[in-house]
Amino acid sequence: DDEQTIEQHLFSTLIKLRLIESRQTCNYSRCGRTDRGVSALGQVIALNMRSAFPLGTPLEDIPKHPNDSLIIIKNNKTIAIKEIDYITEINKHLPESIRVISWCEVTSEFDARFSATYRTYRYFFKRRNLNINNMIEGANLLVGTHDFRNFCKIDIVNVSNFIREIFYAKILPFNTIDGD
Repeated sequence: DDEQTIEQHLFSTLIKLRLIESRQTCNYSRCGRTDRGVSALGQVIALNMRSAFPLGTPLEDIPKHPNDSLIIIKNNKTIAIKEIDYITEINKHLPESIRVISWCEVTSEFDARFSATYRTYRYFFKRRNLNINNMIEGANLLVGTHDFRNFCKIDIVNVSNFIREIFYAKILPFNTIDGD
C-alpha cells in the first residue's frame, strides 16, 4: 500500500531528526485513528523522544518552560542547555498540510488513547439531498449514556467498558463559498 498517511510522515520525520530510533522503541500511543480520507484536528499522541538534557537529570532540575535553560557545570565551565524546539524542527520537515501545534511532558503512565477524559468530534457533510430534520432527530437520540459496543471494533484486551456518555450533539448549517 503506497498511500501516504499523517502517521507515516510523522514517524519518517521523527526518525530523520533522530528524535526516536523507531516506532517500535518509542513507547508510542495515539488517541485514535480516522477513516481513510477523513481529516482530523487536535489528534494527540504520546511517545518518548530524545531530549537535549543529559540522561539522568533529576526531574526537579529540568526547566518547566521550554525557553528556560538547564544550567550545568562541567569541567569548571558553566553550560546552559535549552530543550530541543520540537515544534519548529518537526514542522520544518513535515508537508505543509501536517502541523504539530504543541507538546508537553507527560508521565510514563500516560496513554494518548486511554488517558483521555473526553473527545470532541465534528463532522462536515455536503448538504445535497440530506434530510436535515432526520439528522437532527438522530443526533438528539445520541445524547445521554449508551452502550456503543456495536459501533466499534472490539478490543477485549484493552477495552471492557463500552458505555459512553454523549454530552452534546447538534446539526448546524455550514455555508461554503459555493453554497454546497
